[in-house]
Amino acid sequence: MQILLVDDDKFILKTMSDVLSQENYDVIECNNGKEALDVFNEKDIDLLITDIYMQDDGIQLISEIRKTQRKIPMIAMSGGSIVDNNHVLLDVAGLMGATKMEKPISRDDLLNTVKELLNAN
Repeated sequence: MQILLVDDDKFILKTMSDVLSQENYDVIECNNGKEALDVFNEKDIDLLITDIYMQDDGIQLISEIRKTQRKIPMIAMSGGSIVDNNHVLLDVAGLMGATKMEKPISRDDLLNTVKELLNAN
């Protein structure tokens, strides 16, 4: 299973990638939405996990992918505060069919959510 993981925080990107790779998932890392959209259009991606609060907006990434791939499972995550309107952005991502997760995300919560979404497809 190929997972496209998108986050502009290199530490979070590496940590989550390591956790998923240890479970034998094929993880493709991107640190912005534009790069992720290019990869998505070139590869057969089974699951998208994206931060929503990045320089290249994660909501825009979800929206662009939804135009062509209505059924791909997605996880939208954010670690921002209410002041940054990230809760509103998470709600918007949820309305677009993404599963919402707030950082920090525990290893078990990440793996359980990934398995649940991939098994549902």
